[in-house]
Amino acid sequence: MKRIVSLLLALATVMSLAACGKDPGTSSGEEAGRRVLTIGIGNSAKITDYEDNWFTNYMEDYLDCDIEFVFFASDSGERKSQLTTMVAGGEKLPDVLFNFSLNTDEIHLYGQDGYFMDLAPYFDDPDWELAKKYGWHEKMVEFVGEDTRRQALYSKRDPHGAMYYWPSSCPSDTDRTVAMPFINTSWLDKLGLEMPTTYDELVEVLRAFRDKDPNGNGVADEIPMIGSTTLYCGDAPQWIINNFGDYCNDMYFYTYDENGKIDVPYVTEEYRNGVRALRDLVEEKLLTSLTWTIKEKAELSSIWTPAEGATTAGVIFGYPVNYVTAGDEDVFQYAALPPLEGSYIPVRTKTTNSSHYITTDCEDFDLAAEFLMSFCDIDVARACRRGEEGVDWVEDIDLKSGMPMVREIIDAFNEPGNKTWGTNGPYVGWYGSGSPWSGGSYTKDASEETPNNYRGGMLGQIQKANLPYADEHNPSPLFFSTVYTLEETEENGAALANIKTYLKEARAKFAVGQWDIDDDAQWQDYLDTMEKMGLSTLIKNTQAAVDREG
Repeated sequence: MKRIVSLLLALATVMSLAACGKDPGTSSGEEAGRRVLTIGIGNSAKITDYEDNWFTNYMEDYLDCDIEFVFFASDSGERKSQLTTMVAGGEKLPDVLFNFSLNTDEIHLYGQDGYFMDLAPYFDDPDWELAKKYGWHEKMVEFVGEDTRRQALYSKRDPHGAMYYWPSSCPSDTDRTVAMPFINTSWLDKLGLEMPTTYDELVEVLRAFRDKDPNGNGVADEIPMIGSTTLYCGDAPQWIINNFGDYCNDMYFYTYDENGKIDVPYVTEEYRNGVRALRDLVEEKLLTSLTWTIKEKAELSSIWTPAEGATTAGVIFGYPVNYVTAGDEDVFQYAALPPLEGSYIPVRTKTTNSSHYITTDCEDFDLAAEFLMSFCDIDVARACRRGEEGVDWVEDIDLKSGMPMVREIIDAFNEPGNKTWGTNGPYVGWYGSGSPWSGGSYTKDASEETPNNYRGGMLGQIQKANLPYADEHNPSPLFFSTVYTLEETEENGAALANIKTYLKEARAKFAVGQWDIDDDAQWQDYLDTMEKMGLSTLIKNTQAAVDREG
């Protein structure tokens, strides 16, 4: 008998299934000779009707089945609470839970307590006919790469290797650069400077920005370089350190070479040299210490695109769509700063999706699995996201990329209606320039002529400047995560999170002069502290886990 998920049970007593539009006990199986698939799904203000929905009818024809729904709340937190209530009450679960954002611990609890199916035996089987039919593994490698395929398969397994979620990935390349630097090209032009190509050239450019009044207001108010270690894509210190021989990617912590050897860069002399350079920039007032104190979007926006007066930033880090004020023409002064010679560019693995589940109440696994697997099909993906071809959209040649992309006739997803299910299916693909299900550019006013179009186009600049460089020059594969045994998980404890927090605090203290990076005793104390926090144990256990995976 299934056990109650005890960690979540406390929530159950205060919640109800009032938001459910159908009796959750609706049964699956044969109905008048036609298969039935029940899907648990959250209500959406944009989708007026799931039952009489164009995409629902499309999928019923595609799979030759009837689809019935169990409706949950639109809010993800309420949706999880309603699921907890169903489990606590012994209700029969839908065959498939569609787009439920559960964290890793919640996935493991539902799986280990017998509510979600373990899909590892299927995805780990190279002869699984359904995966071969839709080309799941091949498409993952083609569209998002082997690293991301492995991340999708392994990053949220439990310590026993069970995979209680349906893996997928449909990322956007414009979000993959960890730190996004933009340089004021108007200042370069005014001072007669070229775009820097080496770290030494960048330092000279920053000195000119500091000393030569490039904004022309007669006031020494220029900030040569600024970022935010808190705000998205604003970590200038990490970017600077990666110009000094070793490299760090704080998101993943470990290095991982082609032979599968695990190490960390944060204890090396190369890393120490990078921190020295960081300290030197702060001492020369070339990198402002505000980089460690800015935490709010408005703070960075007011520097990047000030409401009044001249711009004050020479090089600024951050995600422009978030931090550049909409409609402000100051944005035209900035362009992506390309990677410097010999640098390492920290990037993210492409994002993966683990928010779809087949429950153990499902009586027709083949139908449920084909439903989820079918989102690999380009026609299904377009239909779910865009609606009906020839009515809601057509394929056309994008003016920017010259590749076939989607030209919308009707915005079937954003306009309330009953044509689509939205963007959150278990797709295998990518969004961006040249993607066959992304919207393209088909009019002249989409060619970076307005501040808002240019602001969005800055992400494309970063992508074009960084990703090809990273593919060619970054020295090793990305390490994302691995599956530890129960004993290793217990031994690791919270060491990784604690060490990550500590090393960033230490980096800041070295950079602003609270600690002396040239003092060997101070440096050794930094190393000893991480060792006491469990660094060697983490490396040992991570290496063992990687070796097991082959």
